[in-house]
Amino acid sequence: MIDISKRNRILEKFRCQRTGNCCRVDGVVIANQLDIQNIARHLKMDVSQFLNTYTVVRNGYRVIADRRFRPGCFVKSNGECAVYSVRPSACRGYPNWDVIWESKEHLMAEFMVCKGLKQAYEEVSQDDPLFNI
Repeated sequence: MIDISKRNRILEKFRCQRTGNCCRVDGVVIANQLDIQNIARHLKMDVSQFLNTYTVVRNGYRVIADRRFRPGCFVKSNGECAVYSVRPSACRGYPNWDVIWESKEHLMAEFMVCKGLKQAYEEVSQDDPLFNI
């Protein structure tokens, strides 16, 4: 696991570049009730219409995207998220996901996906030439 202080230093510098790359990798996007209400309102839909159109239940969770169901989630052709301002809490937490910070190898792999995360690491490294992960 990457040291929490190093993780925090990188995350402090992180700025989303809105490429949509993180939305195109394998994963599951789960939405809680508040997420569902906010996205439905944003899309000018009632909640039941949103649930029927944009969600499926898997293992008791409301899924709005996974490998088999809506793998592109709400990513537009230009890479931006159509619901970015009300994206699910899991998406808002990215890249502060434990799985990314499990090892140097995982973090380096995520640099290939996330331009903003790589830039944040490079900024911290420039500020502190002795910084390493």
